[in-house]
Amino acid sequence: MAIALADLIIEAAPIVVVIAASVEIGKNEDLMEAARRRRPNRNLSRCLDAAAAGGALWENFCNTIPNDIDRATCWSKTKLSEQDRRGWCNEKFGYW
Repeated sequence: MAIALADLIIEAAPIVVVIAASVEIGKNEDLMEAARRRRPNRNLSRCLDAAAAGGALWENFCNTIPNDIDRATCWSKTKLSEQDRRGWCNEKFGYW
């Protein structure tokens, strides 16, 4: 693990403020794992977009779901509100 120092100099009229900040840099493996964890869930994004659009876009999204039961559940949400569809998206593909 390495620590890098960064200097910040602020000048305002005759006053000069110097601040040194330290930043901890972890191992590459730690950074890669954090990047993987924070990668957006593609299915969740697609589902939320379709939920907001509704209509044919929601139906097209439902048709892309490979699991028959999940596809049928998706289709059952077609006439519901955007909030209900978004709730299902978060429940199915999200982090709830």
